[in-house]
Amino acid sequence: MNKLAKNVLFGLLIASPILYVSACSYISRSRQMAFDAVAEGDTQEAVARKLISGYVIEKAGGKAFLRYASRACTAPCVERWWIENRMAFDTEAWSVEFGNDGRVLRKVEWSSP
Repeated sequence: MNKLAKNVLFGLLIASPILYVSACSYISRSRQMAFDAVAEGDTQEAVARKLISGYVIEKAGGKAFLRYASRACTAPCVERWWIENRMAFDTEAWSVEFGNDGRVLRKVEWSSP
């Protein structure tokens, strides 16, 4: 292996953890800001605009999103939206629950130390 290849490999070895931590922090911060912008009583349309994309939808009567929750969305919740930071080493997710009227009933942060 020539000297240039060794230097490039060494640079990648040093940069990879820094890039990973930076990306994880960026995702966490941006999703936390979007979650914080959601208020109880917001409509699904308003929440969708704030969250942009990347959420998982759990319907009432269906299976719980067991990656984070131990119980499924049940009345008065008719739909729960999950936002995740899959790059986090531990649990980091946010959920927003909607009622029959399509408005936010409750929002929860899910994290593990």
